[in-house]
Amino acid sequence: MIVAVLVFVALFIFFLRLACYTLLIPDPSQKPLKITSLDSCVGRVAYIVAYVLSLLRAPLGLVPYLVKIFIFFVLKIRYESAESTYFREVINMVGDFVNLSLTTLLILHLAGSPKMWPPTFILYIPSCAELVRLITERIPITFSALWQLLPQRNIAKAIQWRRQSHAFWKLVVATRYCRYYSLSDADRANYVTMFSVH
Repeated sequence: MIVAVLVFVALFIFFLRLACYTLLIPDPSQKPLKITSLDSCVGRVAYIVAYVLSLLRAPLGLVPYLVKIFIFFVLKIRYESAESTYFREVINMVGDFVNLSLTTLLILHLAGSPKMWPPTFILYIPSCAELVRLITERIPITFSALWQLLPQRNIAKAIQWRRQSHAFWKLVVATRYCRYYSLSDADRANYVTMFSVH
């Protein structure tokens, strides 16, 4: 049941991001959105929730930091988090999931399955907080990385090439996705500049 819910949430986030990336590309003609009081309120609540979750997941941060200390002091390898690469991000992501899995299995072995009364439930709170972080942070990062690796200009040109074959393709060609990704690099830079100036 839990796995099914996690898969559903992951797929929901994936398709939501796909819709946003394809349908909500900014258009230079549109005016910037104005921040409302509801936006500010939602932002504050999200910040507070993220802060509380970061405190709750603190116990799961111990093992990764011990590994980084071992790499730095024992193996004498400098760990520069600012110099991130795809390979390093993949290693970090795998490490996050391994850490969460092993910690949850350890808690499961020591305390048994999750129950709603305090002694057992409290032990699972850090794992739940870490799971929320992985779903809300790692899935969007992965999607963004994969999106950047796709040949977007070739896809847009292939869609434009098909526009005469069916009414559906004529509709797709009119989307902002095709307009944006069919541009050259210089034109796309101008497109973004025009939008940021508005």
